[in-house]
Amino acid sequence: MALYCLSLSQVFSPLAGFFLFCGLVTCLVLEVKKIIPLLPPWKILSSSWGLLILPLLYFSFDLPLLDLLVWILIFLLFSRLVFKTELNDTLFCYLISLVCLLLGAMVTHDLAFGILFLTFYLVLSWGLITYNMMAERAGRHSPPSVFKLCGENEFPGGRLFGFSAGLMIVGLALTTLIFTGFPRLGMGFSLSGPASPISGFSESVRLGDVGRIKQNSAVVMRIEFEREGKPYRPANPVFWRGVVLDHFNGSSWFSTVKPKWKFSNQPGIGAQLFPFDPKSGVVRQKIYMDGFDSRVIFTQGLPLFVSGSFRNLQVNRSFSLKTLDRWDRSRMVTLISDISPSRTSHARRIFDRNSNTLLKKFLQLPAMSPEITQLASNLTQTATTQSAKANKILHHLRTGFGYTLELPEDSGRSPLDHFLFTRKKGHCEYFASSMVIMLRLEGIPARLVNGFMGIEWNDLGQYMVVRQHHAHSWVEAYLPEKGWVVYDPTPADPAFSLNSFDDPMSRALDLLRLNWQKYILGYSLNDQAVLLTHLQTTGKETLESIKGLGTLEADTIKTFIIDNMGILLVLIALSILLVLKRNNFLPWRFSISPRPAFPVWLYRTMLKKLSVIGIRKQPCWTTREFLQRLPDLPDDKRDAVQKITDYYEKTRFGQFTVLETEKKELRNCLRKI
Repeated sequence: MALYCLSLSQVFSPLAGFFLFCGLVTCLVLEVKKIIPLLPPWKILSSSWGLLILPLLYFSFDLPLLDLLVWILIFLLFSRLVFKTELNDTLFCYLISLVCLLLGAMVTHDLAFGILFLTFYLVLSWGLITYNMMAERAGRHSPPSVFKLCGENEFPGGRLFGFSAGLMIVGLALTTLIFTGFPRLGMGFSLSGPASPISGFSESVRLGDVGRIKQNSAVVMRIEFEREGKPYRPANPVFWRGVVLDHFNGSSWFSTVKPKWKFSNQPGIGAQLFPFDPKSGVVRQKIYMDGFDSRVIFTQGLPLFVSGSFRNLQVNRSFSLKTLDRWDRSRMVTLISDISPSRTSHARRIFDRNSNTLLKKFLQLPAMSPEITQLASNLTQTATTQSAKANKILHHLRTGFGYTLELPEDSGRSPLDHFLFTRKKGHCEYFASSMVIMLRLEGIPARLVNGFMGIEWNDLGQYMVVRQHHAHSWVEAYLPEKGWVVYDPTPADPAFSLNSFDDPMSRALDLLRLNWQKYILGYSLNDQAVLLTHLQTTGKETLESIKGLGTLEADTIKTFIIDNMGILLVLIALSILLVLKRNNFLPWRFSISPRPAFPVWLYRTMLKKLSVIGIRKQPCWTTREFLQRLPDLPDDKRDAVQKITDYYEKTRFGQFTVLETEKKELRNCLRKI
């Protein structure tokens, strides 16, 4: 399980994980056959001094610290599985497994780790209990030749597993108290190295990069919306703006707009980008990133306030946001945004300050074929305004072309020429790039935007799900009368599904993943303060309710009973079952231990009933001695005790068996006592 956690966190490849799993299975088979463990041929294989090789390799060969540490631990683990000098080496294996689990936990945020951790915790409890039982039998320093035969042909019973499961539940409860109560301080520490930009969301993007992302259905982010303190569902589609690209060389796009603003994100405070009125109907968006390694912050509309698990924020003059450092813990962003009209990217007033020099960047053109220039001229020759020209180009691309994710073959022509005049089908990058170039040919500043188009909604949890196959490219054109306007020239993909949640189970599982990110990975000092305030308020309300019980009127009590009838019926049923069980009217037991044989159960139950009326059997008395020392009892009770004692002696210590009809008579005797 510890090695699977490392594989889950991608510390090593799945192929390496498969071979390690095969190695563990081999060790298990060899140990079952009593072939291993063996005494080590060299002392280094069982010595803790083997860890000293770690700094030696690190400083000698400049290897990645995390990878080096993991493989050293794996080597020590397998060497201890095969070679042991004493039983105590088993504890060393447990310790290595625990360290591997913790290393995997530092670099994975997947929900599967929570399930893995609980399972690991339970199995480790079983292992430690079994180890101590073996140590009592064979000794902690016994060699393999002794302890590997310990417990042969013996099997653990249900009490071992039940007791350890109980320990796990108690330990989990204590862990929960520590988790919720211990101050959560973000230290900004991460074992991961510098993040490499995701192809398609960096400052250099080749045509086809976004199409490759679209072939993956993994979740990128989940977003909760709130307006005026209430949950809010935006109208589809929602364009999540990522990187803005302005320079095109014929096959690749680049961002040449320099950073303009830097903001410091203080934990619990955030960074305000523009002044705003909280009561103005702005939308609050809580974004939970999921396994998408990019420093880009995806935004909808005009972000006014940003807060998240990062330290510093950078904004360029195209108003593209990204972090300057690694994220702390899980990647979460809180945005307060001004949602502009559906086709307006940003309010015009923000960009009125842009100089003509900046706008000229969005008129740059690569070497262009005469066919594209002629096409742009023909499409817009009847249009009299820039808005009309943009609509003509948009209509041409959306109606005369098809959609496909297949990359075009190398035809010797430029990618756009091949798309516009030969292939006439492609994906969003080709449509958006073609529109940007034709707009620029007509003197309209335009730029390419890579981001995501949010259209999938989880109605069970009331949040939006954005996947990698929702990656999208679109156009922003600057129209003097409107500002930056959004155009999406890509036709709909006929094979695209609006919702990946085909059944309630999928929606529930995705909601569970969101809650894992929300309440476990993202649990912060601010959340602790909110929880403490809630507990104080709830405690005061409960105390006031208890104090007011004496003044409740009959109608109030009646209403309470009617409103909580289901809970009250369950409590009454449980109470009746406990009373019946207490008086031995139920044949079954509330216990994980196996039920004793009928004679033993019958005699023990008789002793319990006698102890209730003050008659107790001393441990040193035999059954006959106890029968002789009984005080005066009514004849019917004494006869019942006599019959049960006779039956117990004959069946417990002899070969006597009783028919079912006789058992019924003995149960009747038990009821007379």
